[in-house]
Amino acid sequence: MLRIVWLDVNASHSHSSLALPILHRSCESLPCEWHVVPHSLKTDPAHTACRIVDLRPDVVLATLYLFTRRTVLDVLVRAKKLYPDCFVVVGGPECLGDNRDLVAGACGVDAAVRGEGDLALPALLQARIRGEDCTRLSGFCLQTPQGTYVDNGYAEKAENPFACQTPLGKDPFFKTAGPFAILETARGCPGKCMFCTSCGDLPVRNRPLEDVEGELRELCATGIREIRVLDRTFNLVPDRSCSLLRLFRTQFPDTRFHLEIHPEFLTPREQRELAEFAPGKLHLEIGIQCTEEQVLHSVHRGQSANKALEGLAFLTSLPGVQTHTDLIAGLPGQTWQHVLQDVLTMLQAAPDEIQLEVLKVLPGTPLDEQKEVLGLVSSPVTPYEILRTDTMMATEVLQAKRLSRLLDEYYNESSLRIAFILLVRQIADLAHLLRWHECTSPEMQPRALEKRFQSLFTLAEGHEDLRDELRMGWMGRGFSPTHGICDASVWKHSVPIHAEKLWDDTDTADTTRLRVWHVFLDEGEAWFAYNRGKSQHRPVAAWTTRRNGVRQNKRNENET
Repeated sequence: MLRIVWLDVNASHSHSSLALPILHRSCESLPCEWHVVPHSLKTDPAHTACRIVDLRPDVVLATLYLFTRRTVLDVLVRAKKLYPDCFVVVGGPECLGDNRDLVAGACGVDAAVRGEGDLALPALLQARIRGEDCTRLSGFCLQTPQGTYVDNGYAEKAENPFACQTPLGKDPFFKTAGPFAILETARGCPGKCMFCTSCGDLPVRNRPLEDVEGELRELCATGIREIRVLDRTFNLVPDRSCSLLRLFRTQFPDTRFHLEIHPEFLTPREQRELAEFAPGKLHLEIGIQCTEEQVLHSVHRGQSANKALEGLAFLTSLPGVQTHTDLIAGLPGQTWQHVLQDVLTMLQAAPDEIQLEVLKVLPGTPLDEQKEVLGLVSSPVTPYEILRTDTMMATEVLQAKRLSRLLDEYYNESSLRIAFILLVRQIADLAHLLRWHECTSPEMQPRALEKRFQSLFTLAEGHEDLRDELRMGWMGRGFSPTHGICDASVWKHSVPIHAEKLWDDTDTADTTRLRVWHVFLDEGEAWFAYNRGKSQHRPVAAWTTRRNGVRQNKRNENET
């Protein structure tokens, strides 16, 4: 019986990888005894190493991701020193490049798997059980006993990674205690985006729809109400995506689904299916990356920017759908002005979130192989971010990072979003706001939400319509009506019948403990009902007579 220890490290408490249950299921026919040793980013690596050694494992397994690599290796190198007899194997995206340094001895790693492990790991464990030589196994990078480095290329791809009869949700190592579960309905991607670890010869393999439905029923039976679908491009095949959307909506109406959508490929049928979802039940991640087609083509991301923006405009128009857009700064040929224009274009589209990330030149990707030819200078250590390009100076890359922080603190906070858009339109362009942000938050550390409100309120002096948006957002967040940016007083009368109701959650509140606050606005008035009980910082209803007031149809988007 082979004793196996899985070192379980995740980037956060809410995230959990499918790697362990998938690999365990692929090896279930082998005589192995599996143990899991969890490790958090705050745990002493020596403590976790001792826990591994106490189990006297034959094989130690771990997955290396961008943000966990250093943490995992800190544990493994200690465990290997304490117990040299164990055979340490790692896999994951961080093993797609040259693994010579990884298995040279200093990291405590004996072998690294490049590619999918469904077939590679069972072959390795079987060789260890039989005492056979494993230096020729497909996909493994390792050293021979004589110290020679061996690179056996990529692991053999599983023709049908979903063929195992045991549902993944029933695997003993599948986690159901987190806030969400991850579901794999397809594997592989036909795209050739040079910056992506999925770029390459990875055929798309689809899971049968009946198996997807069965897996979802298993997951929902455990009480899980949010599913994040791993598919790289969910709407790759319209017939299949429409069937899945219909399945999600009709058979699992109480479950929220997170999908990655390519807006350029949306068909009218898919648009109709998306429009049918109830509010709060769909979160879409939309990969725009860049709106300059020449830049996109330079990294083999062949798309029409105009068609992608048309698809994005449709998705952001759906009142029941939460939209998250991705942008990248530092692509080959991209300039700082391109980045600013991309953000302005996204502000015009007004998705719920805009994520701007500096390009990461990941090991094993075509971009990493060609970075010198393309004029890219990147960090040699995680997270491998761009430092400089032929068209962006190092200072401009740093400005892109600050712009990302600015968007996170102001635009991606739902109660500040409208005010931020008005700010850019009426008062200051993005370059001016970046200089302001550098003065108010020089260390780029997160600031309390009340401080952000107050900073914008000061900046908006003389623009009462913008200040009114901030007052509405302040009250909608439940901050103090009398100690802050509002001029509010207790309202002891009935709310005027001509006032427009913005939202009303009073059916979930103790109406005997409500206090209504009256707020003067530049072009009208507003009334907010606060619960004075246990949820006193949660307003439960709001009305306004303001003609241009914020329509908060997605008021609870940040809570779902």
